[in-house]
Amino acid sequence: MSNDQILQRPFKLLLCILAFSVCLIPAKAQLPEGFPNEKENLDQLLTTLKKDQKAIKTWWGTWLGLYSAATVVQTGIAIQTQDKALKQDMYLSAATTFLGAGFQLITPTVKVDKSFFEGNENLTPEQRLEKMNRAYELLEKSAVYEAEGRSWKIHALTGAVNATTGLITWLAFDRPVDGLITFAINMAITETQIWTQPILAKKAYQKYASQYITGEYIPTKQPPAQFMASATASGFQLRVIF
Repeated sequence: MSNDQILQRPFKLLLCILAFSVCLIPAKAQLPEGFPNEKENLDQLLTTLKKDQKAIKTWWGTWLGLYSAATVVQTGIAIQTQDKALKQDMYLSAATTFLGAGFQLITPTVKVDKSFFEGNENLTPEQRLEKMNRAYELLEKSAVYEAEGRSWKIHALTGAVNATTGLITWLAFDRPVDGLITFAINMAITETQIWTQPILAKKAYQKYASQYITGEYIPTKQPPAQFMASATASGFQLRVIF
């Protein structure tokens, strides 16, 4: 074996390591220029976005209205009543629904102008592709927000608030049974809010990503990693696909 061949070994090993590292870097999810049936897929993307926007607005407005109305009504009852236990419950419940309304106000949502859904008939192929990319980006962003809205962090946060209200009723007001009831009722309300949040964009994004996109997306189930190795006269290759 010549000295040149001996010196080439570390160099080839370094190249293999670099190639392996590059394979581990996920590609950014984006629509390729060869996206099939551009007009039909643009129409489908816009229809999905429009439906998701309507569903999210309905859900967001409904829960904001319910929490706001409950805060006003419960505060009014607390001011008027002479019953000590009822006054305690109403003030505590009003504080809880006030937090719920505030949280709803800061909940991130994707807002798409109505004009974005119009004027698609006279687009050039380039304009159609550009709009389709933008629609996909909006769908992706909506999917991320919807996934986050049902994540364990949201369940934990609302659970902590509900547990606090129950403990206050139990320990501060010395009413353990009512504390458990308060916790149970509040948990039922917040879990209903979480699970009624629309996830149309999340489902659609999973579908588009799995069908057309190479790279990261929000999977329903993590696929197993695939290892591919090959050896040739000029070197050794190792690829990881996941």
